[in-house]
Order: sequence, then C-alpha cells, then structure tokens
Amino acid sequence: MDQNPCVPISSRTYQGSVNRWTMARSGRRSITIDAPVMITSNKIAVWMDENWMFDFFDFIKKHKFQISGMNHMQKKIKLTFVTAKECTMFGLKYAGRKK
Repeated sequence: MDQNPCVPISSRTYQGSVNRWTMARSGRRSITIDAPVMITSNKIAVWMDENWMFDFFDFIKKHKFQISGMNHMQKKIKLTFVTAKECTMFGLKYAGRKK
C-alpha cells in the first residue's frame, strides 16, 4: 500500500492527549441524589433521618466540594456545583463511598 508523503504519520502517543480522555466532563453542573427528605404541603423540607443529613454534609466538607445551590425535592435533593468537574468528581466519590 502506497502512503501519501504529504500525510504525517505519528507512532507516538502524547501524554497530554491520553490524560484528556481519562475523565471526560459532561458539562453538567447539577446532580440529583436520593435523600431522606420530605416536602410538606406548605413547601417545608423535613429531614426524616437527622444522622444522614449530618453525615452527608460532613462528606461534602471532607472532600471540599463547592456547592452553588441545593434544591429539596420529594425524597431527593438536587445539588448544583460551581464547575462541571466538581459535579463529576462528586458523582464518582459519592457512588464509591462506604454506606
């Protein structure tokens, strides 16, 4: 097979190009997780497990995540992070935590 001499062929893999694909950012800055919270009829959030709430916020503080917003839903909370990278890291660490 003849190769075109004008087309450069590289057999080298550059370190930067490999690391770029290691953790792809989704561009999403928010994530919704299950939580023991209930919304009453007058829109007040009630935590059904007080220990879960303290453990969750200790987890956030321990890993130094920067949260820009939090919305309570029925049995869920929606967290909004400063960057998409923070959101991705939270998702990975929260999924891998010890229960």
